[in-house]
Amino acid sequence: MKTKKLLSAFAISCCLCSIISLGTIASAESSSEKTSVSNYTLLENQEPVIEDGFVEQNGNTYYYENGVMVKNRWVNLESNWYFLNEHGILAKDTIILSGGKRYYVDMAGALATNFWYKSDDGTVAYYFGLSGVAVTDQWMKIEGEYYYFDTDGIMKTGWLIFGKDKYYLGEDGVLWMNHGVFYGEKLYFVGSDGKMEKNIWVEFKDGTVNYFGGDGAAVSNKWIKSEGYYYYLGKDYNLRTNSWIKWNNKWCYADSYGTMKSNEWAKIKNKWYFFDKNGYMKTNSWIKSGSKWCYVGSDGIMKANNWAKIKNKWYYFDKSGYMLSSTSKKIGKTTYKFNKSGVCMNP
Repeated sequence: MKTKKLLSAFAISCCLCSIISLGTIASAESSSEKTSVSNYTLLENQEPVIEDGFVEQNGNTYYYENGVMVKNRWVNLESNWYFLNEHGILAKDTIILSGGKRYYVDMAGALATNFWYKSDDGTVAYYFGLSGVAVTDQWMKIEGEYYYFDTDGIMKTGWLIFGKDKYYLGEDGVLWMNHGVFYGEKLYFVGSDGKMEKNIWVEFKDGTVNYFGGDGAAVSNKWIKSEGYYYYLGKDYNLRTNSWIKWNNKWCYADSYGTMKSNEWAKIKNKWYFFDKNGYMKTNSWIKSGSKWCYVGSDGIMKANNWAKIKNKWYYFDKSGYMLSSTSKKIGKTTYKFNKSGVCMNP
């Protein structure tokens, strides 16, 4: 009986030990499982550690300082400035509006200085100066040429008006100086300071001379009065010199200075002509020269050393073009007599 009791006690003891042992193992396994789950959560929730500087992510470039992404401001690295937009993305090859001023960053994102920027279609151009700021509302001398940029920084072309003064900038924006400007089928001239000239004579390098009137446009196909004299400008705007000009179906003449001959004799290619006070060449007319009389025919040429039949009467004019009167003269083999009116009495 005693032996059975001991065996029973041992069995009970072994069972208890087994139960305790299994409980300990189960507890350890349960503890181990909880520890593994906690570590995974920690790894999942932990933000990745990113070194400071530029970082490429999803095809964009970002910049970090002290582990924080920089947004909507400039950063300076190795003497270059870079701009990160409101999303933290590095701006590249674009114009930046920052602090009310325009800047341009190149393909690498670096701030450009002393740099021209033109739109793809070439219609808009900016210039970014030494500080990188777009030049605005001022003249700018760039590589020896003058340009003007408006309040938005856009380079101007064509006519530019300041008060009463006008300037002309070519398609490339360069200010024209000492140059003729064809615009709207008219010719203008800008002087050495770039201003459009008015009421001025201009002689060009090729020797042509133009006159620019009160509106700045070159005069053409017209007589103008300048300092008391009349001059004619042709359809090509050029001053006519040593030239016959037909005006109102009559003939006028401009001498070597371009001055219209008026109320005077003019020797043209060894022929003498007379022009009245309006500048028109006289034809079939008596002209009194001093106390003597001359005559011009239908072609306007003064009769000289020759006969002229005028209204069925014959007259003779000496080599100087003066009519003979109250005298006799042997012409050929015949001596002719002339009365005081110059009429030949024995033609």
